[in-house]
Amino acid sequence: MSKKNKTDLQIEVVSKMSREEVLNILSDNILKMNKKIQRGQIRDNEKEKIRIQQFKAIVYGCNTFNNILKDEQMDMVLEELESIKRSINKSTAEEIAEDMKVVEETIRKLNEDGGN
Repeated sequence: MSKKNKTDLQIEVVSKMSREEVLNILSDNILKMNKKIQRGQIRDNEKEKIRIQQFKAIVYGCNTFNNILKDEQMDMVLEELESIKRSINKSTAEEIAEDMKVVEETIRKLNEDGGN
């Protein structure tokens, strides 16, 4: 068994968040940053630079997640539209076939009646 270095990347699998959860994360972090600014709690500029970088990373992650979620939802909408389109085309084709049978039957009757 080998020991892992501190530099080894460990990935934790998490469940997919909803837009509401992403919004809550953003809201919480914005409120925390705003409180620090309003209360003048910024004392160590170096720590604040790191905190700002962390905040930017959270915002970037939320934006990325939201874009992926939009893409997934767009794919689902496109699939539904394709399904509806196939359904409409199938119904239209079936209706046309039925109408053609009626027309052919009418022509046949007219030919029979005209021949008498």
